[in-house]
Amino acid sequence: MPPRKTQLKLNIDAAWISVNLPAGFSLILRNDARGFEQGRAGSFTTATPEEAEALGMLQGAKWALEKEWSNFSVKGDCKNLVDYLNGKPTQMEWRNQAIIDEVKCEFNKCTNFLVFFYIPRLANQAADTLTKEAKTFGKFVTWVKYPPTCILQNLEVDKSNAKDKQHHSASENSINEDVRVPNSPS
Repeated sequence: MPPRKTQLKLNIDAAWISVNLPAGFSLILRNDARGFEQGRAGSFTTATPEEAEALGMLQGAKWALEKEWSNFSVKGDCKNLVDYLNGKPTQMEWRNQAIIDEVKCEFNKCTNFLVFFYIPRLANQAADTLTKEAKTFGKFVTWVKYPPTCILQNLEVDKSNAKDKQHHSASENSINEDVRVPNSPS
């Protein structure tokens, strides 16, 4: 679902393969029309996949505070972290709790920060695609208004899914949702 009118959403993702290879993170800020506003991605080293997700969240929190965003929510596909951020019990590693506590503190400094949402990876495809690319970046890269070409198709699929969902919601007879996946035959 797109954010409500005049709201923004920040999708955050991280990718990790091994302690010997760089992890990647991506941050994608979108408006209520599911349009791309800004993005940032880069690589760093981490010991675990959960630590990569936690550090990706921290990058998002610091960026949001730096840019002085307001009236936005955060969406991520690491359920442990999102549950912890929302005060739910988790099995998160203790050393990542300190990182996530800092994340919560940073986001709380933002004006009218709304909420943390968990979304499955399938619903976070643009961030997932950009994250995989980011593992090869030598520095953090930022985009404003014009997204990197590697996620253009994902963004269009997201817009199409949002339109379809709005159309289906308007129809009382509709119960099933159709989610398109990039590069699929449907």
